[in-house]
Amino acid sequence: MKAGAGKAEIKFPEEFFPVEGFTKILSPLYVRTFILKSETSGFALLSAELTSLPDYEVDLLKEILSKRTGIDRDCCWVTVTHTFSSPHFFPP
Repeated sequence: MKAGAGKAEIKFPEEFFPVEGFTKILSPLYVRTFILKSETSGFALLSAELTSLPDYEVDLLKEILSKRTGIDRDCCWVTVTHTFSSPHFFPP
Protein backbone atom coordinates (compact mmCIF):
# COMPACT_ATOMS: atom_id res chain seq x y z
CA MET A 1 0.00 0.00 0.00
CA LYS A 2 1.25 3.48 -0.89
CA ALA A 3 -0.05 6.80 0.45
CA GLY A 4 0.63 10.37 -0.57
CA ALA A 5 -0.61 13.90 -0.07
CA GLY A 6 0.09 17.27 -1.59
CA LYS A 7 -1.15 20.79 -2.04
CA ALA A 8 -0.90 23.51 -4.66
CA GLU A 9 -1.93 27.15 -4.59
CA ILE A 10 -4.92 28.18 -6.69
CA LYS A 11 -3.74 31.01 -8.95
CA PHE A 12 -6.33 33.52 -10.16
CA PRO A 13 -5.23 35.62 -13.15
CA GLU A 14 -5.19 39.39 -12.55
CA GLU A 15 -7.79 39.91 -15.29
CA PHE A 16 -10.21 37.79 -13.21
CA PHE A 17 -10.69 40.71 -10.81
CA PRO A 18 -12.83 42.46 -9.80
CA VAL A 19 -15.47 39.75 -9.42
CA GLU A 20 -18.36 39.57 -6.93
CA GLY A 21 -16.87 42.41 -4.88
CA PHE A 22 -13.45 40.72 -4.64
CA THR A 23 -10.56 42.85 -5.89
CA LYS A 24 -7.50 40.82 -4.82
CA ILE A 25 -6.29 37.74 -2.94
CA LEU A 26 -5.45 38.42 0.72
CA SER A 27 -4.63 34.85 1.72
CA PRO A 28 -3.63 32.06 -0.65
CA LEU A 29 -6.22 29.41 -1.50
CA TYR A 30 -5.17 25.79 -2.05
CA VAL A 31 -6.12 22.52 -3.65
CA ARG A 32 -5.13 19.49 -1.59
CA THR A 33 -4.94 15.83 -2.57
CA PHE A 34 -4.78 12.58 -0.64
CA ILE A 35 -4.08 9.27 -2.36
CA LEU A 36 -4.10 5.65 -1.16
CA LYS A 37 -3.11 2.99 -3.67
CA SER A 38 -2.36 -0.70 -3.69
CA GLU A 39 -1.57 -3.01 -6.59
CA THR A 40 -5.26 -3.80 -7.08
CA SER A 41 -7.18 -0.72 -5.94
CA GLY A 42 -6.91 2.88 -4.87
CA PHE A 43 -8.65 6.02 -3.67
CA ALA A 44 -7.94 9.68 -4.49
CA LEU A 45 -9.48 12.72 -2.79
CA LEU A 46 -9.10 16.28 -4.06
CA SER A 47 -10.30 19.17 -1.89
CA ALA A 48 -10.44 22.73 -3.24
CA GLU A 49 -10.74 25.85 -1.08
CA LEU A 50 -13.70 27.15 -3.06
CA THR A 51 -17.40 27.53 -2.34
CA SER A 52 -18.52 25.39 -5.27
CA LEU A 53 -17.52 23.72 -8.52
CA PRO A 54 -19.77 23.04 -11.51
CA ASP A 55 -20.29 19.40 -12.50
CA TYR A 56 -18.15 19.70 -15.63
CA GLU A 57 -15.20 20.94 -13.52
CA VAL A 58 -15.63 18.04 -11.07
CA ASP A 59 -15.67 15.61 -14.01
CA LEU A 60 -12.51 17.17 -15.46
CA LEU A 61 -10.69 17.01 -12.10
CA LYS A 62 -11.71 13.35 -11.64
CA GLU A 63 -10.37 12.57 -15.10
CA ILE A 64 -7.06 14.30 -14.32
CA LEU A 65 -6.77 12.46 -10.98
CA SER A 66 -7.46 9.13 -12.66
CA LYS A 67 -4.92 9.68 -15.45
CA ARG A 68 -2.18 10.95 -13.13
CA THR A 69 -2.60 8.29 -10.44
CA GLY A 70 -3.83 5.24 -12.37
CA ILE A 71 -6.77 5.03 -9.95
CA ASP A 72 -10.19 4.17 -11.37
CA ARG A 73 -12.23 7.32 -12.06
CA ASP A 74 -15.07 6.05 -9.85
CA CYS A 75 -12.64 6.00 -6.91
CA CYS A 76 -11.61 9.64 -7.42
CA TRP A 77 -13.55 12.10 -5.26
CA VAL A 78 -13.64 15.89 -5.55
CA THR A 79 -14.96 18.19 -2.84
CA VAL A 80 -14.87 21.86 -1.84
CA THR A 81 -14.28 23.34 1.61
CA HIS A 82 -17.06 25.93 1.32
CA THR A 83 -15.02 28.98 2.22
CA PHE A 84 -16.78 32.31 1.77
CA SER A 85 -13.48 34.14 1.52
CA SER A 86 -13.21 33.24 -2.17
CA PRO A 87 -15.32 34.00 -5.27
CA HIS A 88 -18.20 31.70 -6.22
CA PHE A 89 -18.14 29.83 -9.50
CA PHE A 90 -21.43 29.52 -11.32
CA PRO A 91 -22.01 27.34 -14.39
CA PRO A 92 -22.73 29.29 -17.58
